[in-house]
Amino acid sequence: MVTRDLAALVDTGALTRTGANKATRYHLNIAITPLSSLDEHDIA
Repeated sequence: MVTRDLAALVDTGALTRTGANKATRYHLNIAITPLSSLDEHDIA
């Protein structure tokens, strides 16, 4: 079931959940580094 899979991903921290019932939305739980803090040594 999709619902069970989404719940497992929320439990492991891979996704975050907002809202409830029909208004539930899932988002990837990742950190994004702003491009302004990268320099040529960060890109390999």
